[in-house]
Amino acid sequence: MKVLLAHGVSAKRAAAIAEDDLAGEALLAAAPVPACVTATYSNPAGPYQKVKVKNGCAMSARVKVLWAFATDSACHKIAAGSSWTDRHLNQTGPDRWDGVASC
Repeated sequence: MKVLLAHGVSAKRAAAIAEDDLAGEALLAAAPVPACVTATYSNPAGPYQKVKVKNGCAMSARVKVLWAFATDSACHKIAAGSSWTDRHLNQTGPDRWDGVASC
């Protein structure tokens, strides 16, 4: 939360992001993605960060991308053999990608 406040984020917004991060950590621990789902992170220094999630499973997968210092993505259903990219705009400096979780 201190990092967000140092970047000029309001105390209310920083608290909401911190709460979302705690929920994301709990979700990641409780709902890991299957091994056939992979994620690749790119462009950490640019205005947009991207995480491409590929579903190599034989069935659809529901996943969300977890971000520290930012709001996590919505839950997305990815068909077998397909991929989806979360394009995330940095708002307080580079946000940290925490992983993907089933949802």
